[in-house]
Amino acid sequence: CPGQVRTAVFSAAPTPKASGPFQALREEVAERFRAESRGRPRTITAAQFVKLAFEVGAVPKTAEVPDVVNRLMLSGFYSMTHPNKRDSYGPIETPSLGLEECQRWAAALLLDTLKEEEVKSQTGRSN
Repeated sequence: CPGQVRTAVFSAAPTPKASGPFQALREEVAERFRAESRGRPRTITAAQFVKLAFEVGAVPKTAEVPDVVNRLMLSGFYSMTHPNKRDSYGPIETPSLGLEECQRWAAALLLDTLKEEEVKSQTGRSN
């Protein structure tokens, strides 16, 4: 649902149970994962994960899907989801991700996003 982007990650208030945007992200990813996952063990596809990353705010709303996939690939997503293949030659099964993997990848995407925003704000001030 493109218009249903949640911003709990950025409005997270520290509480005794949760602290900061990364804990809020973990909880939001877990909630979305439970709604989208299927099978035993419960997993989602890489495409569902990219959609989830947009929904939880781990990537900017203005980002393009190919850019997000590229960021994942540059960070080692391919080699981690297909440890038996050294390169992308030949057909493969669609990668499936569990909850913990989704939470880690979403945190990595959020960290990249926050770093990019910090750099943009610093370069904007120095000019």
